[in-house]
Amino acid sequence: MLRLLHLEEDETYLLTLAEEAFDGKLMKDKIVSVSYNQKKRILAAGTKDGHVVMWKCKSMSAKSPSSSEGWEAKPPFRAKTNAKDESISNLSWGGSSTILSGMNEGGVVILSQTVLK
Repeated sequence: MLRLLHLEEDETYLLTLAEEAFDGKLMKDKIVSVSYNQKKRILAAGTKDGHVVMWKCKSMSAKSPSSSEGWEAKPPFRAKTNAKDESISNLSWGGSSTILSGMNEGGVVILSQTVLK
């Protein structure tokens, strides 16, 4: 669960792993790392069980969402390595905001965005 604060409107709201897009697969998992891509307006989170989940901001304006309705959950991705502890301890955006790296005890997993035509 992520608690987000909208300071201008004095609002607080939650993004959870119970989203419909996650198909109930992550109900018992816990978020352990978070990274926001300001250019693409995507919030990514790494979980204790080795998943990467993302929420995309629905608004095209510069204004931040003031509720969970302003975010669209994307399907989760399982970041596999050979580590016993698959917890994604660190997330970082790079490569002109098209690459997301996730780190755990076993190494680094690189996620790359590709546009198919």
